Amino acid sequence: GFKRTFIWVEKSGVLFAGERPERAIGNAIAVAERRGDFTVHAVLPRSEVLREWGSETRHEIAALLVVSLAFVLLSLFARRALWRHQAAEREAAVAEERASQLGLYQTELEATVNQRTAALEEAYMRLDAELGERRAAEEALREHDGLLHAVTESAAELLGSDRFEEAIPRVLRLIGKTIGVGRVFIAKINRDEEGHLLANLVEEWSAPPLPPMRSNPAFGVLDLDLQMPKLVAPALAGTVASISLGEVAAPFRPSFAEAGLSSLLQVPVESEGRLWGSCNFIDSSSVLRQWSWAETDSLLTLAGLVGAANARARTIKELANANTIVHNSPTILYRLAGDPSFRLVYISGNIARFGQDPEKLLAAADWVRVLVHPEDQPKLHRVLAEILKRETEGSAIELRLLSKEGGERWVENRYNPVRDDQGRLCEVEGILIDITERKAAEEKIARLARTDALTGLANRATFFERLRQAFAACKRGAAPFALLFIDLDDFKNVNDTLGHALGDILLREVASRLKGAIRETDLAARYGGDEFAVLQADAAEPASAGALAAKILGAVGERYSLEGNDIHIGASIGIALFAAAAGEADQMVTQADLALYRAKEEGGDRYRFHSQALDEAVLERIALAEDLRKAIAREELELYYQPQVELASGKIVGMEALVRWHHPTRGLIAPREFIAVAEKTGAIGALGLWVLDAACRQLHLWREEGLAPPLMAINLSLAQLKKGSALLREIAETVVKWKLEPSDLEFDVTEATLAQVTWSQNNVLAELRRLGAKIAIDDFGTAYSSFDYVKAYGVNHIKIDPSFIREGTKDARSRATIRAMIDFAGEFGIGVIAEGVETAEERDFLIESGAAARAQGYYFSAAVDASHARELLADGSIRPFSEEAKAQADAT
Repeated sequence: GFKRTFIWVEKSGVLFAGERPERAIGNAIAVAERRGDFTVHAVLPRSEVLREWGSETRHEIAALLVVSLAFVLLSLFARRALWRHQAAEREAAVAEERASQLGLYQTELEATVNQRTAALEEAYMRLDAELGERRAAEEALREHDGLLHAVTESAAELLGSDRFEEAIPRVLRLIGKTIGVGRVFIAKINRDEEGHLLANLVEEWSAPPLPPMRSNPAFGVLDLDLQMPKLVAPALAGTVASISLGEVAAPFRPSFAEAGLSSLLQVPVESEGRLWGSCNFIDSSSVLRQWSWAETDSLLTLAGLVGAANARARTIKELANANTIVHNSPTILYRLAGDPSFRLVYISGNIARFGQDPEKLLAAADWVRVLVHPEDQPKLHRVLAEILKRETEGSAIELRLLSKEGGERWVENRYNPVRDDQGRLCEVEGILIDITERKAAEEKIARLARTDALTGLANRATFFERLRQAFAACKRGAAPFALLFIDLDDFKNVNDTLGHALGDILLREVASRLKGAIRETDLAARYGGDEFAVLQADAAEPASAGALAAKILGAVGERYSLEGNDIHIGASIGIALFAAAAGEADQMVTQADLALYRAKEEGGDRYRFHSQALDEAVLERIALAEDLRKAIAREELELYYQPQVELASGKIVGMEALVRWHHPTRGLIAPREFIAVAEKTGAIGALGLWVLDAACRQLHLWREEGLAPPLMAINLSLAQLKKGSALLREIAETVVKWKLEPSDLEFDVTEATLAQVTWSQNNVLAELRRLGAKIAIDDFGTAYSSFDYVKAYGVNHIKIDPSFIREGTKDARSRATIRAMIDFAGEFGIGVIAEGVETAEERDFLIESGAAARAQGYYFSAAVDASHARELLADGSIRPFSEEAKAQADAT
């Protein structure tokens, strides 16, 4: 909207307005610059403008270069500063991380140091304890060495002296001073008529001022059963035992206190494999002495030396009369010169017993011709020629010596060449032992080798020889034969009740009847004990063997009248017939034995043939018996425990040990299945011993935990009771092994077993009672109930059979029977245990009737394993047993 006006400035400074002059355009440069609302145009000379522009441009470029250079430098410095900053930050982060790790390492190091310090402290404590134990062990070893030195000196005394009685006092004094006791005495142990162990004082030593025990009549003979019963079982078991004054029976304690007894160590002395006596060491200090292993070990050695010296003393005493013995014996001593003539230089005077003069024999030029039977002279000359060889040693020959009357005697000539260092023969020493009677016996034995001495029948060896001959003949086509095995029924009862002598007479009579029942072509043999065997020739038909078996049963079963006794006895017979398929003769023996076993199983007094089907069942039982023998080693047996409780409170007062068998293939086998097999096969002995040991071990473990019941009940079988003293020894050794007392155990026997023990006059139960064990009669009222033998054995408990308990809640007669049993037991101070209590009704009935103070049964608990039994013992009393648990228990 403005009018454009040009104002021009000449070089000369003249201003004018209007259009620019054309003449100036070519050498000039027009410049326009906006200023507010107008624009200023200038026309400048080109050269000057370019010069000024160039100058300004150079200045601008220079400034720009300076600024750029400064910027680059600043950028470099900034970049370097940034890099240093970043590096510093990284270093700070690394330092922080390292500080963190260092703190963690420090914490772990402190924990490790603390742990290592605690471990070192524990190690130092263990080291101190080990050092203490080592010092104690070294002290014990020093004691042991000192004792061994004393024992060595004692050995020299005992074995170097010919008089045992003179050496013993010195030995006792040496040992007593070495171990620092008040008294040492040796006692000889015997049994009196009542079976008590009596210790008779043989020799003693006492330290001053203690008076000798012999001065007190009370110590002449010690009754161990009455005065120190704790020493009885170890003495029988041959083990070391110690007691304190408080363990001496109360009535005798004052006497032993006066004798200075604080503690006593008993070491058994065995002589020639039997208990002879004991070495006893009495400590009189006020502090109860703990006998170390070093002492017991060394004193056991001493006891062995005493036993050996005692045996040696007897031997020396016997040898003191050796010359007399030789003179009166059939043994003749002689010596021959060592040159080839073998002159007789010595012969003992007892050659006169053969009718020969010893002086004339020594003077004879050819003593062999005078003394030796002509038929034996060449044998003797060969022996004498052989002796001249350096390598020949002593030997023996048998020959006959002549007597003046022309008789002869058999002798065993034992000779020994005596040589010098170069092996040259100096002389020949020998003895002549009269064996005339032995040779006669050998001839008799040769005649009797094929017969049984008692019955005159063929013996076992002859039977097997004939059996194999008959079997081989049948294999070649001869007529078949039959084998009959015969076993007498209840023969053992005859032996037990009437004696073995009458039993032998009965066997001879049976053999006579057996020979009368068979043909001449048959063979009758005594197989062993009360077993016989018959080989029946020409037995092609089983009926012929059956007819012979029936004939034998009839003959053997007839009444016997022997020395005023009427005896009836039967027999069982097993029959095996020859079969072409049979592999060997011994297989027939097995078949006949199985058939005999089956006849026995069915009640006896019958015969049975071998049958494959029936024998499988028998073999099954035999296999079960064999598995049972291995079950102990395989640890397949386990004890279960059924509590005995007080009826009113449910408090546990005992545990009955019951064996269970976990068969690897048959599973859990109930006792009723394998106990009978064990009794019939003889495995009951090992089984009973395992049960005894396992029950005592468990009682020991419970006792260490403070949970032990007052007693452990263990069942005994008839077979175990028949072992007699062996059973007593097993029980004594077991209770000592597990640090128990016989009174901790109660042995259960059934009425039937007790009756048979009484019948056979077995006193093992009385011995058990004498040791302190308890006796209970199981299944009372079901068999041979006799109050007489209940009283005689002094039983502790009778266990009422479950059948009476079940009927007692229903039947008045059963209740009356139970009350009669209870009245009898109460009169004689015998406890009563009700068995098989299964319901609350039965329990209430027993409490109301006062029938029993104790009971056991499913109402309280079934038999349970050791872990469950421990839980019951920890509770102390038992709640009623549930029906579900009862059902489970029935299944097992």
